[in-house]
Amino acid sequence: MDAATGATPSALTTPATVDTSIGRLEFKDGVPSEATAQKLYDQLDLQRGVDAFMNGLRGVSIFAARKGIRDAGVADNDVLIFSGLMDDKSLFLTANADTVYFFSNLDLT
Repeated sequence: MDAATGATPSALTTPATVDTSIGRLEFKDGVPSEATAQKLYDQLDLQRGVDAFMNGLRGVSIFAARKGIRDAGVADNDVLIFSGLMDDKSLFLTANADTVYFFSNLDLT
């Protein structure tokens, strides 16, 4: 409480409305309205879906790379060497044009 006025400082209260990137959120005495609560739950669902996608992307990428090496006819523990440099026809996302690439799937079992 403010010693001079006896009022609660505004920095400690929840405003009645807050404008955010997902729209306006409404509160009454610090409690979200039903629409605000639903909007926040929907946003959490979206964020969790994006997290699941992003966290799975690395594993899927490695799986696809391993499958691509196998589909090229390279057995586990053998090496695939590109004898030429990459060009604009390469299907690699960020391949360098001045690097010789080699790939291998190691079976460590």
